[in-house]
Amino acid sequence: MGYFNPGGYIRGVGFSESLNDTIFKMEKKEIYGPIKWEKGYSLVFVNEIRPPRVRPFEDVRDEISDGLTREKIDQVRREVVKEIRDNYDWRNYMEEFYNSIQRTPEELFEYAQTTEDPYERIRAFEEIIEKFPEDAHAPQALFMVGFVHLEELRDENSATHNFKKVLRDYPDSDVADSAKWMLDNMDNPLPEFESIEELNKKLSDD
Repeated sequence: MGYFNPGGYIRGVGFSESLNDTIFKMEKKEIYGPIKWEKGYSLVFVNEIRPPRVRPFEDVRDEISDGLTREKIDQVRREVVKEIRDNYDWRNYMEEFYNSIQRTPEELFEYAQTTEDPYERIRAFEEIIEKFPEDAHAPQALFMVGFVHLEELRDENSATHNFKKVLRDYPDSDVADSAKWMLDNMDNPLPEFESIEELNKKLSDD
């Protein structure tokens, strides 16, 4: 399940008040259960309990600023669009033009890989999944939606949802093992890769 806060999201479970409340009354290194919750019964073993702590403001300043900026931009966009829809006769020519162009899965995938905007990348990948669910590119596109959410947008909930969809909808695909690995290791720190300079030094020493 990984680490989670009281009342927070539990990997593989989602949000469950009954299971969450029960787990946070448990002691470390004890097996509890069966615990009855919304989706059945579970046995739970608590490996470790991390004490609550306050992250220094300097450590979260940029994270808070980015989140508030995105939230404000989305709010303003929704308000402007609603005002236009409510008060004016409107027609979205760009959307009509875009929908009139039927791009192949290969073209959409290539476009998604080249655009720098993560939201636009997700939109292109999702178009592959929606319009071409049986195409060979669809499983990889779904995996990439999860990957972009995790690595670029830091949205673990959406990433978990999409990696699970890969396993559910495309269990025999080439990316199923990668999706399972991501789910199993999402809470682990990424490995530190050696630089080219370090590798060259090792080779020269050998």
